[in-house]
Amino acid sequence: MPKYSRQRDEWGSITFEYRGRRDAHRIRYWAKDPKTGEMRRMSEVVRGSRKDARDRRAQLRVEHSKDAPTPTVGQVWEQIVLPGYEQRVADGTMAPNTLGFYRGNWKNHIAPRWADVPVDAVRPLEVQQWLTQCPQALKAASTLLSAIMERAQAFEMVDSNPMSVKYVVPDVVEHKERVRLTSSQLRDVWCSCAGEWPEAAILLMAFGSCRMGESLGVLAEECEYMDGVFLAPISRQMPNRGTKVQERLKNKFSYRTVAVPGKAAKRLWQLCQQVGEGPLTHDGAHGYIPQQRLKKYVASHRWPEAIPHFSCRDLRPSWQTMARWEWGLPPWLTERMMGHVGEGVTGQHYDRPEAEEFRIAVSEAYARKPFDADWQLAFME
Repeated sequence: MPKYSRQRDEWGSITFEYRGRRDAHRIRYWAKDPKTGEMRRMSEVVRGSRKDARDRRAQLRVEHSKDAPTPTVGQVWEQIVLPGYEQRVADGTMAPNTLGFYRGNWKNHIAPRWADVPVDAVRPLEVQQWLTQCPQALKAASTLLSAIMERAQAFEMVDSNPMSVKYVVPDVVEHKERVRLTSSQLRDVWCSCAGEWPEAAILLMAFGSCRMGESLGVLAEECEYMDGVFLAPISRQMPNRGTKVQERLKNKFSYRTVAVPGKAAKRLWQLCQQVGEGPLTHDGAHGYIPQQRLKKYVASHRWPEAIPHFSCRDLRPSWQTMARWEWGLPPWLTERMMGHVGEGVTGQHYDRPEAEEFRIAVSEAYARKPFDADWQLAFME
């Protein structure tokens, strides 16, 4: 193939010697569809010399000069990026909550500034000024706007992605620090909510690595208790918004069995026996509990004064810290137990631990250090 096989500018491109033929050249450009009136990508193959192809592109540019051939950021989002995300949700490769997060970022941060701007007019300097004036949009810019401009580059609407520039992060951007609860503080959390409806969900998050929605989707009849370890299959979740359970988790690695050791395991098994069938955390009529109700409980409950203010999202990181530093579980194991993608090729394609491996690992760690041996739990006696 010739060294310079393609010629492009901000309006369109020519691929010379298309498909190996010296007399065929492909022109690609953006123009209004004569039937729908919407902007779309056009293509035309010209027979002749390279000069003929350049002349034809110049003619097309004159013909469509009033079409505003370069799409806007909003058009790329609505016509290319969003449909792609919706298809991923339908295929099960993207969680609905993730799509909702992207929609919110678009509506609140990206659209007000960039929706009507042509993609070839997004300049690094203007992006930097936008981030300086609107620092709360930093996360949205680093994910969604970058994805939009990446697709614009892939479809040859722009020559490069302006989001690939390393921008100066405004000092005013503050990230809320997660609260880490120690094992003794987790015990106090447990004691404070013992006997109340969210007890099982809190135990699954604090001592079993569950995400909030996952903890609310566990069915009592699917759980087991073996050699002092409580096993709960994770195959469904309550969404962030809504009241209908979903049999779709964050990703394929989220489908797993969580293993809970010690006194928390015994208590969870007791609760399973009481429930019999249906959601382990239920509304009193064997119905699922929405996430918002659990969040409200944690936010409004009167916890002991020694416990720092925390949210449901703080329980899972607390479990990971405890599992690594108190139980002695290696990082590669805790990552899998949390439903994360493993590191490297082995973690992503070959490492497939089963529930029995989790049970043995947790059981051995607890035998080495029974962290709750001195816990006085009157409600279990």
